[in-house]
Amino acid sequence: MLSILDSTDFKNDLQRYNEEVSKITNQQVKEDLENQVTKLVNAVKSLDNRHQELIFSRNIRDADQYRTKVTQLRKNIENRLRDWKDANPN
Repeated sequence: MLSILDSTDFKNDLQRYNEEVSKITNQQVKEDLENQVTKLVNAVKSLDNRHQELIFSRNIRDADQYRTKVTQLRKNIENRLRDWKDANPN
């Protein structure tokens, strides 16, 4: 079955996020990003579950809500990491 969580692209992004977050020295920013990454993983799991429901029931409930949440979390993480890099060019 197709799964975003198990996809190579998502795994690569997740690994990159975790590596970049581990380099952050500001504990508050680091904890916030770790929480965002955890929320992203949970949102992707939920979206995968909704996809599985669609396969078996042919009824798509709330899928847009989960896709929107995943997209927003990814944007937040990318923006925070970019802002941190810009402020700390080392």
